[in-house]
Amino acid sequence: MTNIDVATIKDLSAPSTRHQFDGAMVTSLAITSEGTTHRSVTFDDDNPPKALTALIDFLMAMSRG
Repeated sequence: MTNIDVATIKDLSAPSTRHQFDGAMVTSLAITSEGTTHRSVTFDDDNPPKALTALIDFLMAMSRG
């Protein structure tokens, strides 16, 4: 997994914006670190910003068991 600068996740660009036009599922990520919550931009559920892809894949794998 890569290092993520949580303070900058709000500034990441979503690679696609289908959720704005065709009703694709939208999601975002919130990370709380040292009492501060950092929130990402919203992005299409199946297409996270590149900097978050490894983390999202890891979390999804954990939720599947």
